[in-house]
Amino acid sequence: MKKAPVFTVSASDSDPGFRDLWQNLVDYNNLHFGPMNITPLLIGLRDGEGPLQCGLAGKTFYNWLTIDLLWVREHLRGKGYGRALMQRAEKEALERGCTDAWVDTIGLEAPGFYEKCGYSLWGELPDYPHGHKRSFFRKRLGSG
Repeated sequence: MKKAPVFTVSASDSDPGFRDLWQNLVDYNNLHFGPMNITPLLIGLRDGEGPLQCGLAGKTFYNWLTIDLLWVREHLRGKGYGRALMQRAEKEALERGCTDAWVDTIGLEAPGFYEKCGYSLWGELPDYPHGHKRSFFRKRLGSG
């Protein structure tokens, strides 16, 4: 007799199910939209061999740059390092054939920062986290 399917729950991103789920989705998307060509992007600034002072992490796929993380050490904020990270990421994305970029944030100061970098707000999710909002921005690359 065949057993009924059972739901499983995992809180570990090292669970092989995450890799299987991701690969199944990639295979499906590749079939319908063409190769994703996901390429990670990490840009960091260090004092010589010292600790990271600021950085940006994201990825490029299809013709988009996705910015996942942007962080600048507190004493360096307001000195142009965040903007320099964004410009370097956009330059790399253009070299990889990207035409657009997007980023989302729940930061207090970040929405104004992204707007100063030429990004336009296209959506908001209220109460994420509670009492705040998550903001979504996009930019056509090569437009400033």
